[in-house]
Amino acid sequence: HFGCTRKAIHADLDHHTRHPDGPIAVCNLCCYCRTHHRLKHQAPGWTRDFQADGTLTITTPTGTTRPPGPDTEPAWPAPAPVPPTPTTTIDSPIKTTAPKPDNDPPPF
Repeated sequence: HFGCTRKAIHADLDHHTRHPDGPIAVCNLCCYCRTHHRLKHQAPGWTRDFQADGTLTITTPTGTTRPPGPDTEPAWPAPAPVPPTPTTTIDSPIKTTAPKPDNDPPPF
């Protein structure tokens, strides 16, 4: 759902066309977080439509359509870029010295 920050791995898989009437196939599935999944099924006036290119278009009860067209401002700010993962390099091998053995015999 547009503007939702929930990752698909934590979302519900939902059939675009209800299971008894639609195919059991990836092309008939969409990921929704639990809140938006409930919105889809329980809030009147919302419509969803899959485009031929796989784009999901959602229309609100007031007639607003998401995603917006290419000439409109985005409804939500773009997510912040992910910072690069720090890397560690070792310029020279780490030298270690083994501890000196004790002169005491082990207690067997």
